[in-house]
Amino acid sequence: MIYDGKDRYYKAFEDAQHPLNRRDGSIFAYRMMKFVADAQKKLIDDLSEKGSMLLHAVNQLESLKEERQWDDVEANIIAVLVQEELFGESPHRVTRRQLGEGLGLGRKKIAQGLGSLEETGAVSHKGTRPAFYSLTDESCARLLAGITGGGDE
Repeated sequence: MIYDGKDRYYKAFEDAQHPLNRRDGSIFAYRMMKFVADAQKKLIDDLSEKGSMLLHAVNQLESLKEERQWDDVEANIIAVLVQEELFGESPHRVTRRQLGEGLGLGRKKIAQGLGSLEETGAVSHKGTRPAFYSLTDESCARLLAGITGGGDE
C-alpha cells in the first residue's frame, strides 16, 4: 500500500516537518492511519474474494473426488494444496512434513496419497529432501475454473 502511494507517504513526512506546522503531528498521524485503513480494506476485500474461491474449489473437489475415486487422504491433500494456491505465497508448494503436520497423518499415509495423486497427474513435485508438492496446471484449472481472480496477485 505504501509503495502504491509513496508520493503521499513522503508528502506526509514533508508536511509534518514544515516549520509552519509547528510540530503538530496530527495531520501526519491521520495520513498514516489512512494508509492503514486502506490496507485493511484491501486485505478484507482480498480475503472475501479468496474465501469465495475456496468455497467454489471445495465444491469442485467433491466432484473430482467422486470422479477419480480419491480417498479422504487424497482429497484432503488436494484441499491443502488448493488453500496454498489461494492463500500462500508464490511459488505455491508444500512439503510432505507440512502436509503430515497439517492433516495429522503419518509419513506413510502422506507418501501413499501423494504417490497416487502424482500418478493421476493431479499433483507434481520438485526437488528432493525436501520435495515440494503443488497442484498441476490441470488441477488448478479444474478446481479454480470459472472464478475471477487468482492466487498470484
